[in-house]
Amino acid sequence: MSESMSQLTAPNLRIEAANGVTYAYRRFGKSSPGVLPLVCFIHFRGNLDNWDPNLVDTIAKQREVILVDNAGVGGSTGTVPSSVSQMARDAIAFVDALGLREIDLLGFSLGGCVAQEFVLIRPYLVRRLILAGTAPRGGVDFHAWVGQVRQAALNEAPGRPEDLLILFFERTASSQAKGKEFLRRIHSREKDRDKPTDLATMRAQLSALSEFGIPDPTGLNRLAGITQPTLVANGDNDAMLPTPNSYLLAKHLPNARLTIYPDAGHGFLFQYAAEFGAEVNAFLGT
Repeated sequence: MSESMSQLTAPNLRIEAANGVTYAYRRFGKSSPGVLPLVCFIHFRGNLDNWDPNLVDTIAKQREVILVDNAGVGGSTGTVPSSVSQMARDAIAFVDALGLREIDLLGFSLGGCVAQEFVLIRPYLVRRLILAGTAPRGGVDFHAWVGQVRQAALNEAPGRPEDLLILFFERTASSQAKGKEFLRRIHSREKDRDKPTDLATMRAQLSALSEFGIPDPTGLNRLAGITQPTLVANGDNDAMLPTPNSYLLAKHLPNARLTIYPDAGHGFLFQYAAEFGAEVNAFLGT
């Protein structure tokens, strides 16, 4: 894909995998010999358009970026499974269809749960891993959302601006201002926008995430199987997959480092888009 492409101009591509799903994806950025592409998995109810252009375009200056709608999500065909493990197998089918033998992997929120399962199922496919605003299987305080977070996350209309500000950003004036800038950016693509996610997607993803979040400290033992260098990052007050889960990941992953961004919530990577993009590039190296 041409280096001149960006999140706002890259075409929506499609590829059929061996599992019968035709995946919608975007692939753009700098392709260099020996530099692996970065495959990115999005959050609960998100699609290709939910990636912040400032973030993914920053990363794309140094490597190819591949954004994908997993099975049944957005413009992809198939059915959204109700387990994180099956979501990971569907994601593996997509990577296999592209013919990629090794990748770097970034998962945000639910996408970070999927990324963990992906690495555990196909460990030799991933060189380096980035887990943003996410949690381990059996972590703490995300089995069932409550109050304002629950209302915003489960609203029948996905991606309402007021809901994203509640879910992704801190209540402070500074964080909310950054949130409004983010909302303008993700709506700035004018042509070939992705298909919005529907209620069936929400229900299946909610079941998968709730099952993944059943409190069970023994689930942390599985993290020993992820030996890849891993960057764990979050805001200092994540309301969706609470920040203590990032500390758990960093503690139990054998080769992890942790970055916590101040005055930020679940969407820290959008609030600090350029800064986190630079951190991702530095972590991945070449």
